[in-house]
Amino acid sequence: MHLFQFIEICVGEFTLWPTYMSELLFLKDFTPNNILKVAAFFYGRGVPLGIASQVYNIYNNNGHHLVPYVMGGYYFTWFTHIDDFHQAQYYNVKDERIIWINGHNHSQFETVDPSESALFYLDCRTVDQSKILAIATLEFTMQWLREEEAIDIMDL
Repeated sequence: MHLFQFIEICVGEFTLWPTYMSELLFLKDFTPNNILKVAAFFYGRGVPLGIASQVYNIYNNNGHHLVPYVMGGYYFTWFTHIDDFHQAQYYNVKDERIIWINGHNHSQFETVDPSESALFYLDCRTVDQSKILAIATLEFTMQWLREEEAIDIMDL
């Protein structure tokens, strides 16, 4: 299975991703806050850490060798704090709403009240590819993701 197919199965069709994710993947610098938003988006939909960090580094020209470690810190915190509420927020593409990442002992489908949303100011409309990047860059990256192996059946 290719990386692009795997990501779309987990998260949802790429053209339905929120604009803020495309901006974070393509245009933003490597900062803990930007990585937090990307990590929450992928973690909330169950994308494994290795694949999430690989996608970030493929998309982001500012990809950094520390991305797996920074993302891993967030993933570890969210996974191990099983009794915590409201650890992070992410836009759930399939449900078209902003959801809380809660500890495993609490609901994983708790909708964020707009007045509490840290993502509320971000653009959660679907990706308008022509406004974000030159279409050639987007197509190149998408082709790379389509050809990159996500899971090798022989490694299972």
